[in-house]
Amino acid sequence: MAGMYNRFRLTGPRSHAVLVQTLKCLKEIGSFRTNDWLQHIDTEKTQLFLKPKYDYWDSISSVNSPSQLPPGVVIGL
Repeated sequence: MAGMYNRFRLTGPRSHAVLVQTLKCLKEIGSFRTNDWLQHIDTEKTQLFLKPKYDYWDSISSVNSPSQLPPGVVIGL
């Protein structure tokens, strides 16, 4: 599945709530329950920048409405 991406187009007033309740972001690798996917990357050379991504996701998770985000925003986590 290398190079494969999932793309979702959610619309409506509850679309943001669906994403916030469905997707979770990790602060650090150690908190991941299964690390099978880690065998395929070299964590010494690969910087995943999990903390900044977690902080960003946490900050946009608290908005009350999807209208508070820019239209057509793409969030890469």
